[in-house]
Amino acid sequence: MTKELQGTLRDRFMIHKACEGLPVSHIKLAVKPGEKRTPVNKMLKSLTLAGYERIGDILDIQYSKVGIINGLERSECNLLFGLLRRISNNPSLIINLEILRLLEEEYITKEERKGKIEVIKHRLREMGMIE
Repeated sequence: MTKELQGTLRDRFMIHKACEGLPVSHIKLAVKPGEKRTPVNKMLKSLTLAGYERIGDILDIQYSKVGIINGLERSECNLLFGLLRRISNNPSLIINLEILRLLEEEYITKEERKGKIEVIKHRLREMGMIE
């Protein structure tokens, strides 16, 4: 097998981690105005019927196996690759990056808080005030 057919779609498309948990249907948000939606809807239906529920599920598909998904035609594979490329280049097509930044800041704040609490607990143990 040639090297270009090895690996998963995750290896080919750098999709933001926050997008991976989104439903497969969110891929259609990357369709440009004026582009036909019927082929996209057919492609998404084929992926859903094949058991792919989240974008992360699609990224875990072996690149060499994409063409053998039941009901997925070659043109739909190319369409999927194009849409994944768009999402990779511009994740804001399917997720609000401002909200994502706020969530990441909140996560960092919680982690920092947890770290500070552990330092305080350690000092209190050293002083014999808690066990």
